[in-house]
Amino acid sequence: MAAAVTQETAREALAAVDNVRRRASTSRTAWEWVVPTSLAFGVSLFLSLQGSFWGLVLVLASLGLVVAIEVGVRGSATRVAMKQPVRDNERFDWRTIVPFIVIYTAWIFLPEGNAVVSALAGAAAAALMLFAYWKWWDA
Repeated sequence: MAAAVTQETAREALAAVDNVRRRASTSRTAWEWVVPTSLAFGVSLFLSLQGSFWGLVLVLASLGLVVAIEVGVRGSATRVAMKQPVRDNERFDWRTIVPFIVIYTAWIFLPEGNAVVSALAGAAAAALMLFAYWKWWDA
């Protein structure tokens, strides 16, 4: 009797692990939105430094987008954690937003109109965003 219970418990545990593995393999990864958001932020910073009003709008929109996605990703992880009590309840992480704020603050002090400075600032912004997400996503 005890062997049957142990076998059944082991089967249930394997099924639970397989279910988590299957769900993890079909879920979207963070990099699917990190790379496009980072590149869009770099391009929009370049446009705004060239004096484009729409570039400024894109900078602010990308900041709003990353906040919304971060909240959405953490929220879905929280819902998954409620179904799978073994996982930790992930909280909103401000470290993913800080690079946007730093770059936007630096944008205020950069000279407008210089294409080389604008291109370097845009490339640095995109690289900083990619590094920040790579460094802190699973922290």
